[in-house]
Amino acid sequence: MPENESHQDIARTISRLVLQLYRQRRSYMNTKLADTGLKGPMYMLLSTLDHVPGSSQDFMAQHIGIDKSGIARTARELEKLGYIRREIDDDNRRQYRMYLTEKGNEMLPVIRGYLSEWGRMLTKGLSEHQVLEVISLMEHMCKNAEQ
Repeated sequence: MPENESHQDIARTISRLVLQLYRQRRSYMNTKLADTGLKGPMYMLLSTLDHVPGSSQDFMAQHIGIDKSGIARTARELEKLGYIRREIDDDNRRQYRMYLTEKGNEMLPVIRGYLSEWGRMLTKGLSEHQVLEVISLMEHMCKNAEQ
């Protein structure tokens, strides 16, 4: 730790930088996806459904880190746009399961492309070793934060 910085200052700086990256990615993706009707966390929900089809709204809230009401609103919007379909869960009639539609599946390569582009922009000028080190350090800090 640098001598002239307190733990509080370092925590504030790390939090500010992580938040700044989050906001910049959100702005980047919103701009890139503007003509599709997708905004905010919608692309994250579609991407998660690609990996975990039939996810519940509760699972999605935990996985993406958005409150349940936010997931419900996002899912309704995605359903109206034709990207997903929601089905009532047979085991829990108060819960919905979500699935990608054909339109949702067609959007996945577009989303992946923009996320790859973002990743290249983010890591420009860094070596592979530096990128892996940043990831390792961030994972370590996340584990520390869970305690």
